[in-house]
Parts: sequence; C-alpha cells; structure tokens
Amino acid sequence: MSGLRSQCEAAHTSRPAKCVNVFTSPQNIVVEETMFDPESIQRCDFCKTGRVSRHYELVSFRQLTNKGYISCQAEIPLGVCNRCGSRHWNQDAETIVEDAFQHEYRAA
Repeated sequence: MSGLRSQCEAAHTSRPAKCVNVFTSPQNIVVEETMFDPESIQRCDFCKTGRVSRHYELVSFRQLTNKGYISCQAEIPLGVCNRCGSRHWNQDAETIVEDAFQHEYRAA
C-alpha cells in the first residue's frame, strides 16, 4: 500500500496541512499544475469562482463493523477552495480511506 499511512486506535489529532503544487498519485505519477495554464486550474464546484488547491491532510475516522469499532488514520489528498473554503476529496482519497479501513479490519 504505497502512499498509505494508517494506525489503529490513533489519537484524533490533526496537524498543519502542507500545500503542494505537485500532486503525486498512489501510482507515483507526478502531475504538475501551472499557474498560468487556464486548463490546469480547477474551479470550485460550490462557489464556481474560487480556485481549488490540493494538499495532504491527516484524517482520523472510525467505523462500526461486526468486530466492533475500527479506528483508523490516513493521510489523504484534499481540495480546498481559496474563496469559500469548501473542502472535498476525490476518488484517490476515497481509495486511500477504504484501503486503510480494510487493513485495520483484517488486523482486528
């Protein structure tokens, strides 16, 4: 599970997010965003005018299962609008969260 950091029963703390201009996917493919290229700017789906920047953030979560609660932590890529502050994650983040859960579920 490259790019995945998870811990069972982790403390629910957050750390400052680190902004990045280069996004590395789980497959280690690097996609560069250029400030002057209008095609590379992602606009906010909510306010329609803000620019979405990506950064990684540590999230903690737990889920009730047939084995009881499973607590996990994972570092995921998030998009944050610079105008309205809306936050969302993409399919890469969803995959990381699911992988972290499956890893902890099997270990429980």
